[in-house]
Amino acid sequence: MLNNTINAKTFFFGALMGGIAGLLFAPKSGERLRKDICTACKQLSDDTRNIAGAVTDTVKDTVKHGKEKAEHLVEDAKEKVSEGVEKVKDGVHAAKKELKSHL
Repeated sequence: MLNNTINAKTFFFGALMGGIAGLLFAPKSGERLRKDICTACKQLSDDTRNIAGAVTDTVKDTVKHGKEKAEHLVEDAKEKVSEGVEKVKDGVHAAKKELKSHL
């Protein structure tokens, strides 16, 4: 996951720098250059929001899945502990019975 984040950051930084360099070296009027920069910034902002939304959705789904899995594991553990407790109680009861029969 960290590797993907680093790659995404690198990509966006490279795209931003490439876009700025292209705008600065293109023969355009100042007004047109400012419009192009503004448009590029808006596009980058929209792209960033879209990616952030997708990441947020993925994280929410992952957390939900993890929570559900943890709940199932806890329920399974509770059942096994209850079964173990019942076996111990049965063993204690049998041992008491055995002890009383010897007395």
